[in-house]
Amino acid sequence: MTAARKPASSTPCLRVSPSGVHGLGAFATRDLPAQALLVQVFGFIASYHALFSNDPESKLRDFNDTWLSKADTAALKAAALAPDNPVALMAMGLSQNFRGKLVKAEECFKRAYDSSPSNTDILHLYSLFLLNIGRVRQADAMRKKLQVLEPLVGVFVGFNMTAAWTIGDSSRALKIPASSMMSVAPAHPFFARQFALIHASQGRFREASEAVLRAAGTYNPGMVRAASELLLSAASGKSHDAPDLGFFNMLHVYSRTPERALDYFLANLRAGLWTATETPQFWHASKEFAALRRMPKFRSMVQEAGLSDFWRSHGRPDFCTGPGAADLCGA
Repeated sequence: MTAARKPASSTPCLRVSPSGVHGLGAFATRDLPAQALLVQVFGFIASYHALFSNDPESKLRDFNDTWLSKADTAALKAAALAPDNPVALMAMGLSQNFRGKLVKAEECFKRAYDSSPSNTDILHLYSLFLLNIGRVRQADAMRKKLQVLEPLVGVFVGFNMTAAWTIGDSSRALKIPASSMMSVAPAHPFFARQFALIHASQGRFREASEAVLRAAGTYNPGMVRAASELLLSAASGKSHDAPDLGFFNMLHVYSRTPERALDYFLANLRAGLWTATETPQFWHASKEFAALRRMPKFRSMVQEAGLSDFWRSHGRPDFCTGPGAADLCGA
C-alpha cells in the first residue's frame, strides 16, 4: 500500500523565489518554456554521451556533472519564474531524476501531472519515471494515453514499446511502431536493443540477433557483433561468455554471467547519471529477469540507486508481492 503523501505546502519538490537564483536577471515568465526545455537538452546530452562514449568513469563523471549542473540551473530558473507552473514542475522533476533524487522527482512529476494531465511531455517524463521505479501498470496506462495524444514522436514510441513489453504484452509492443503513424529507426541502438529484448523474451533468439545487427552502423560494431553472437548461442542452448557490450549489456541476462546485465546502469550511476533507459527492463516478468532480481548484485544495485529507500517510503513496485518479496526487491 502506497504511503500517504504530504500536502503540497510541505512537499520536497523545491519552491524557489527569483531572488534565490543567481543570474535570473532579465528572465521573464515568457522564458519559462525555454528554460524547461533546456533541462531536457542538457540532461540528454549527458545521456547520449554515456550511450556512445568509452570514457573512463572519472572523465565521464566530470562530463555528466558539467551538463547536469546546467540542467539543474535551468530547472531552478524555470521554478523561480513560475513555481506552480506544471512545465516548471516537470523540469524540476527531470533534473532531480537525473541526479537520482527519486523522492523529490516523484513529487515534482506528480504535481505537474495533476495540474496538466494531457501535457504530452509531462505524460512522457512522469510515466517514464514510474517505469524506472517499477510501477509498470500505472506507467503503461499513461503511455497508452500518450500514444493516442501524440503518435508521432519517436522517443515516445520507443518507451511505449518498453512499457507494453515490461508488463508482459510483447505482441502489443511489437505492433506499436506500426500503429504510431511514423516509422521507427531500427538501426538506433535503443530500438535495436528493444526489439532484441522483445524477441529474446519470446525465445526467438535468431530474430533478436538480427535486430541487434541492425545497429552495426550506428554503434560500436565489435559490441554489436558480440551481442549478436551471445543471442545466437542462446538460440542453440549453449552458455556463452561475452565481453563488455556497453549499451547492450542488458542482453547478458541470456549469457553465462547474467549479473553483467546490470553493468551499463551501474557504470552510469557511479559516474553521476541516473539513466532512464535501463531500469524499466529489469522489471520484466520473464524467468531470466526474475532470476536476475534474486541475485545479490541486483539487491546491491537497487540499494545503491536509492530504489530500496524509495520503495520503503513510497510503496513497493508491482512485482514486489508474495513470499520473499522484501528480499527480492532489495528492501
